[in-house]
Amino acid sequence: MASDILLYGTDIVPVGKDQAQHVELTREIARKFNKRFGNTFKIPEVLLPTKGAKIMSLTTPAKKMSKSDPSQSYISLFDSPENIKKKIMSAQTDSGKDVKYDVSRKPGISNLLTIYNLFSNTPIKKIEKEFEDKGYQDFKEKLAQLLIEKLTPFRRKKKEFELRQTLLEKILLEGKKRAQVIAQDSMKTVRKKMGLKSID
Repeated sequence: MASDILLYGTDIVPVGKDQAQHVELTREIARKFNKRFGNTFKIPEVLLPTKGAKIMSLTTPAKKMSKSDPSQSYISLFDSPENIKKKIMSAQTDSGKDVKYDVSRKPGISNLLTIYNLFSNTPIKKIEKEFEDKGYQDFKEKLAQLLIEKLTPFRRKKKEFELRQTLLEKILLEGKKRAQVIAQDSMKTVRKKMGLKSID
């Protein structure tokens, strides 16, 4: 991660809360290199979202959502509407049925409220008000519908690219060539600063 950030002269790195420490390590590497060999690398800044910097697992709300966990614990951008609804409806909630945000006492429903807030841009207090006389099931069904709607463009675009394989390969090849040019230029600068022989 650090090498990718520094190699391409990144200014700002948008990350979740748990990744901020990796960017800080990258910053430290860049500072030490620059101090020893002269100004070479940009010192990247962390960009944390103002809300939703850490989304928790659907099955274990005390644990951060991760794609390395079983698929039932997270929503994929390309999940089918059926899978999205199934995952949301089976997401772990808490005792009682009040749709209230309280991370310490109700981590499950609080996590789902955060997701709803992020995808609808509706204040959590307003969401709570909407569901104050309803239970978890009504809330989950509405959340599932919201996610299905908001993620539809991703599924649609994926299908478009799958049907245009030649275009996709062209985009990837152009991106690869551009990345190689930037990386080669960066490495030439690094070797020169370190007094190493350039590799053509």
